[in-house]
Amino acid sequence: PPPPAEPPRQAASGSPAELLKSVEEVQRKEVAALKAMVELLIEKGVFSREEYLAKVKR
Repeated sequence: PPPPAEPPRQAASGSPAELLKSVEEVQRKEVAALKAMVELLIEKGVFSREEYLAKVKR
């Protein structure tokens, strides 16, 4: 089962630089999760790496 979702943070209370840092951190985690999902789908034969790259590069 997936890990429990983190509760939303009060981002508005920080400085713009802190807000940017937290947004970038969330984006890094999301990108890592998407990469892992794509790798699993390729491993399971749902689609090939070439098929994936062809769709992404459109």
